[in-house]
Amino acid sequence: MVPGSNRSNAVRGFSRSKGKGGIPWSTNCEKKMRGRIIRWSVIVSLLLLLFVTKPFVIVRAGDVGVIYSFGSIIGQVTEGFHLIPPWYFVTHTNIRVQRAVL
Repeated sequence: MVPGSNRSNAVRGFSRSKGKGGIPWSTNCEKKMRGRIIRWSVIVSLLLLLFVTKPFVIVRAGDVGVIYSFGSIIGQVTEGFHLIPPWYFVTHTNIRVQRAVL
């Protein structure tokens, strides 16, 4: 067989058409696919990490959230939806005015 014929190229798995820079089309396609797989796996793993660590807290009306970091109080958050770092812990404390019945 002649090295430049279609038959020998088909046996080696390359088409006659070349991609960018003379790299065979199948090699370009494989590199793109590998890049997509890596990109999607990074995105999925970051989303899983986001939901596993629960970096958000919802403080209801009449409560305040006390933020702890490694056992010491860092601060507080008011009512609503808040994003917090994963190493912080928030406890909810009731701050409503209560009446004593005598």
